[in-house]
Amino acid sequence: MARGIKKVNRKRAKRFEDEINKTVLGINEDLNLGLKDDALEYQSLKRQVGKMIKRLIDQKLIREQEFYLGDWVFVVKDKGIDPLEIIDINYQLRTARINDSSEGKIWIKFQDIVKDEDGFLA
Repeated sequence: MARGIKKVNRKRAKRFEDEINKTVLGINEDLNLGLKDDALEYQSLKRQVGKMIKRLIDQKLIREQEFYLGDWVFVVKDKGIDPLEIIDINYQLRTARINDSSEGKIWIKFQDIVKDEDGFLA
């Protein structure tokens, strides 16, 4: 890596890319702009939304989290269970609420859940 060139965090960019696309599509529809995906104005709008998200993260007005609402996770202690969806999160207590088929809606600590099956098998 050349000196002075900042490494691009592609994981962050990929995670927010879908949200940026949904947001710009919504803006396009709500304002009846009628822009095509390849239009210069559409691409400019996407770039501006992306820059806004980057500024909010850099200024710590929003922050990236380990888990988000709607993520599918595995419970570490229950190895034979199917993935469960996160329905609520308390970042201060570092807990997530999941809908367990046997126990109903329960709170579980972040340290007791994993996002992907590869991490689950480790």
